[in-house]
Parts: sequence; C-alpha cells; structure tokens
Amino acid sequence: MDLPAFERAIRDALARPGEDRAVLAGLEVLAQDRRFNGFTWLWGPELYRRNRVHFRPFVLQHFSRWLELPKKWEEIRWERHADVLGPWLAAADAADDAPLFVRLYAWKERGRIRPVKILADLLPRLRVANGSAARQLVLRKFEQYFELSEDDALALFTIDPRVTGPFILRRLPFGFFGAKRQLWRRLLQAADERGETEFRWQIYRAQVPKEEWERDLAEVAARVRDRSALDQELEQRHPRHWGFDPTDAFLRLLEQRSEDAFPYVSRHLDQVRRRFFGGGSWRKIVTLAQERGWRGLWGGLLRTAGSKRDWNEAVAACCEARGAQAVQPKAWLLALAGLGREWNFRGLSLGQVVELDARTAKLLHRTYPEMLRGPFRAHLPANAWDGSERIELIRHFHAAGEDELVDYFASRLVTRCGSGSWAEPMLRDAEHLSHLYEALRGDQALFTRRVARVLSQVPAYAIYAYRLLIRQNRLARLLFERSETSYLADPAAVADLVEASEIHVMALGYRVLGLADERARALAAQHLPLLLGTLLRPLHRSTRQLAFAALENAAVGPSEARRILQAARAAQRLPDTHYPKEALLGLIGRLLHRHPELARPTEQRVIHRRAA
Repeated sequence: MDLPAFERAIRDALARPGEDRAVLAGLEVLAQDRRFNGFTWLWGPELYRRNRVHFRPFVLQHFSRWLELPKKWEEIRWERHADVLGPWLAAADAADDAPLFVRLYAWKERGRIRPVKILADLLPRLRVANGSAARQLVLRKFEQYFELSEDDALALFTIDPRVTGPFILRRLPFGFFGAKRQLWRRLLQAADERGETEFRWQIYRAQVPKEEWERDLAEVAARVRDRSALDQELEQRHPRHWGFDPTDAFLRLLEQRSEDAFPYVSRHLDQVRRRFFGGGSWRKIVTLAQERGWRGLWGGLLRTAGSKRDWNEAVAACCEARGAQAVQPKAWLLALAGLGREWNFRGLSLGQVVELDARTAKLLHRTYPEMLRGPFRAHLPANAWDGSERIELIRHFHAAGEDELVDYFASRLVTRCGSGSWAEPMLRDAEHLSHLYEALRGDQALFTRRVARVLSQVPAYAIYAYRLLIRQNRLARLLFERSETSYLADPAAVADLVEASEIHVMALGYRVLGLADERARALAAQHLPLLLGTLLRPLHRSTRQLAFAALENAAVGPSEARRILQAARAAQRLPDTHYPKEALLGLIGRLLHRHPELARPTEQRVIHRRAA
C-alpha cells in the first residue's frame, strides 16, 4: 500500500461509524504498519476530540513527529498541520494533560528548546498559578531539558522554593570537571534566607569548584572535633559531579584527623585516582595507611585504584611477611581480597576484581592455600584474554591435587566461545581441561561430583550462544551433551544441576531426570519437590518442556502423580501466553492414562455412540 492509499485508509477508519472500541480495533490493525506513527497529526487530534479518556493511551503509545519510510525518516513539520495541531495543543493545555502537552510543545519547537522562549511561557503561568499543586502542574507541562542561568533560577526560586527546587536542580549547567563550575552565590543566599537548607547544600554539592571545596574541607576538619559531627559535615559538602578527584584532599584530611576521617573517606574510595607516574597522592595515602596499620583503608586503596602490579606486590609482601605485613600477615592479606570498583545500574551491576599473576598465585598457594581456595579464588586469572598464565596455573594446581581450583577454572572456560584472538587461548585451555575430565570417566561417581561442581559454579547469563558454544568448545560438549547418563551416578550432583543459577545447566538437570532410565525415574521421584516448582516459576518454553518430561518420570506411584496433577491443574490457569499449555495438557493426559482413578468427573472419558 503506497503512502496516499495508507492515509486514505486511516481517514476511512476515523470516519467509520460505530462505537469507540470498534474504531480503536481498526486503528490497532493499521498501527502494525511502521508508517502509522508518522500520521499522528491526522489521527491524534481527531481521537483526542472524540473521546480523550478512551483513546489517550493509544495516542501516547503511537505519538511521533517522524514518519518512517523504507530508506529514511522524514520529520513532520508543525507548520504544515498547524491548523489541527494548534487546537490540539490548546485542548491538552486546557485539560491539564501534562504528558501530551510536553510532547506537542516539543514538536512545535522542533525539539530545539530555547531557555528564553520556554521561560517566557513558563514564568507568567507560574506566577498566576494558585497553590503549590497548580504550580507543580505548570512545571510538569514544561518538563523539557534546558540549562538555566542563575538569574532564571532565582526568578523561579522566589515564586515557590519548595516546588521549583527540584526543577532547578535538574537544569543546572553541566560539566565534567569541578574546576569549570561556579557557585550560584545569590541563589545560595536566597536559600539561606528562606530556610531551604537541603536545597542549599544540593546546589553547593553540584557546583562547588574543587579549590573552594578543599578549603572548606580543611576548615571543617579544624573546627569540628566530634567524630560523628565531622562525618556529617564532610558528607554534606561532598561534591556530586563527574571528573572529580578528591585524592589530594583525602591525603591532607587523613594527616589532619587520622581515624576520624575513616567513615567519610571509605565511602568515597571509588573516586580516588592513581596518577600514571609515581602514583601521586594515592601512593602517599597507601604509605600512610601502611605505616599506621590502617589495613582496611590500605587494602581498599589497592583494590580500587591500584594497578595490577601494585596489588600483586602487596599480596607477595604479605605472603613473605615483609615490612609492615610481618605482623599479622593473614589479616593484611584479607584486606586485599574482594571487589574493587563497582558500577550499579538498574538491572545491571559490574564489579572490578584485580587478577593474580602466576608467580603471586603460586606463592600464595605455597604460603596460604586455604586463602586461595576461599577469598582469593575470584582473583585467579580465569577470564584473562591471554592464556599463558592461566594454563600454567591450571597445570600447577592439577599436579598439586587442587581439584577445587581446577574446577573453578573449568566453570569459567566452559562458557567461552567466539572468534578472534581473544577467544583462541580460552578455547585452547578449555580443550586441555576436557582431556583432564575425560580421564576421570572411569570412576563415574568421581566424574559426576567434579562436573556438577564445575557446572554449579557457572554464573547466571554466562552462556549467550549455546549452539555456537557446543560447536566450538570441547569442554562444553563433554559436560553438556556427552555425559547425560553419567550424572545418574550421584543424586546430589543432579540436585546441584537443577538448582544451578545458569539456565542451560538447569536444563541439563531436567534432561537427565527425563531420561528413559530406571535410575532417572528414581532420582526424579526423589527430587519431586524441586521439580514441582518448575510448573509455576518463569522458564523458557523449551526448558519447561524438558521439566515436563522429568515430572512424568517422577510419577512412579499414585501419590506422586496426585501431587503433580494438582500443580499442573493450577498451572493451567496461568495467564502467561507463552506457556506451553498444549504440552502441559499432554502431561496431564498421560498421567491420567496411567492413573485413571485420579481423574476428576470433568476429566472422565465420554464415549458417544450413533443412535440406531
């Protein structure tokens, strides 16, 4: 359908007589075409006029000022359709429909929000608004991003400090480096006069230049003697902007107040920076912490800002009991273990761990092997792109009988696949490990325990391309595809697979319990409480069908079948559209065929005969 014909189809749908539901159903069919959103100027005003409440969700969902064409995007100019868009903007304004007003206002301005223009529209409305709720509504209508000047911020603040404060904070001038920022002192004074203390400190933290903050820090450290009050005052002044390096100020603060500054400095260790040449103030803080026995601060500085070489030298010094680490070396060593920097986002968290080099790992293994198996295991170079040190450590631990550490390396390498120079060393080391595990297959129980320990350590979401992984990674082929019957030798190992955090490992556990083998049936019945949860928990369709086979194996008697049927009937009522209800119905049918006495009256077979 060409563009003119598609436009006529939209006009026909809008002109079609009938209830609003029928009109909406017709438009939803047309909305499957990508070009539909580009005709917002056509259907949007008409639907809003016809029934604002009924059509508003649909309008907001498909609102667009861009028309998507096969090879380009075309902007729909406001001026071309001002005769319908102008009244629509006025109607949204009169109805106090802030989300729609924001979109239409940005469309009118073509996305170029100019502070002078928006403030000329905003300030008169804000001044005549009656009450905080009305002023809040005005601000919501002009929720566009732009940077304020101090004069504009003062004009907004004097109208209603409580309401306009958050609006101002979201539009402060943005910059990466604290030295480029300037405090709005007149706004700070106005906040002090009106008793808006929290707003005042928010402006301070967002704008204070580094030099001024360092002077304030020294003044507070000299004036406030109480430890808790000092921490509160320092935190109240701590800048909140990008590119901020407090390392020099932290050094002077620790020299001035010693342990009193620990709570404040420890909270902001992730902002400390190590200079490339000599380390700068970071090196001096590390030396100061070492001399005064501040193990926690010392370890935190090395984990967060130290280089790999700095951190490994510190571990080696603890193992050899050199310098300050000669007293209580294990306590100093524990301070070095754990995460360094962290980045936490919504639904995603990342953590930095410094890796042991081969020499330091061997030294730690000779000195404190229990530490390497425990808190320092995460520091082993299992994920390093360069496999030279990794394969050296794998051979060393295998020769020393450190099965736990070898299994940890295998749990990381069993997930590796891909192309390029970074993948080749990992796939080569995975193949080396596959030969080690193949040699254990003579003892099925030992092989099963080792492999279950490997797979239960695989992190969640670590496998992203299963077919590619099986094709390229020999260790993954051995553990996931070529050893299913071997896992039946150890019931505890199968339970570890079913309870694993990685979905492909979990699916392997279901495959094992669903095998056509008497041992699999006995194990499935033994793990029935674990399997019943698969009927109601979120799972991929293919994984759930594997779980159905395991549940069918678990129904070794009427009592087990009754429990499975009760949970399966409850799962039939789930609203999940992706749930394989047909496979679930097949499971129920097969169980009732084996145990007809468990059928409900509505599940009894009905035989229809033709009348004579």
